[in-house]
Amino acid sequence: MSSLPPRYELKYWATEDQLAVFFGLLNGLWDRDPHASPECPAYTITSLYLDTPRFDLFHEKVEGLKRRTKVRLRRYNDTRSGFLELKGKRKRRILKSRLALDAESLEAIARGDLGPLSKLSQEGVPAARVLLGEFELRGEMIPSVITRYDREALILKDDVAVRLTVDRRLRAWGQDMVETFLAEGVDQLPLTPMLAREGSPAILEVKSTGPVPPIVASALRQARVSRRSISKYCLSVLRSSSMSDPMKERYRVFFPEAPEPHHV
Repeated sequence: MSSLPPRYELKYWATEDQLAVFFGLLNGLWDRDPHASPECPAYTITSLYLDTPRFDLFHEKVEGLKRRTKVRLRRYNDTRSGFLELKGKRKRRILKSRLALDAESLEAIARGDLGPLSKLSQEGVPAARVLLGEFELRGEMIPSVITRYDREALILKDDVAVRLTVDRRLRAWGQDMVETFLAEGVDQLPLTPMLAREGSPAILEVKSTGPVPPIVASALRQARVSRRSISKYCLSVLRSSSMSDPMKERYRVFFPEAPEPHHV
């Protein structure tokens, strides 16, 4: 139950060939995330995003506000427990408050019951206070979309504050969202591809509390990956049925899909 240190997040579209070049240049310089293992280097993340009925949080991203937030419930693999997260952006820095939830509390909040959150706030849990304040500020918050992807996460040996993640098999869903999110085997359900193009690339993220180390910056340049403003939340809303079609067409120009890959 924590508020994580502010950090910077740089996002890139990357093909498997580009990722091979990038990680080849960093060979021996990173360790796997503790959540992963040599036998299973990736884990599945399923998130249920919450927004107002007017999609205020979506519009904050579209309008490029310097101060904006996202609220989501998150499960890993097929675990019944999970997390409630508030992710905010203040100019270029990312702030995150994260609250661990047991299975019962996760389900309650997914169904709109904030009782478990209020209880933890009254008990003085800092992250719960921050999250409850966001719900009170926004008024009504309802499920807006589900995202799911497989994540491989690595940590730089010489600077554990630098985290590298690769998200593959990007999926979205906008129907029966609460039941889908809470379902057993949610990590295996056949959800809609987040991107329309066949053979879509992965999303590479570099997360750091300070400047990107020169060796990582050099590897990014040599891999010729494309840095973009990528929002998995907004892409998922536009690919799912959670927003009406006329609204989606108006905003699609703000979130172009992955560019054609460079040949490395």
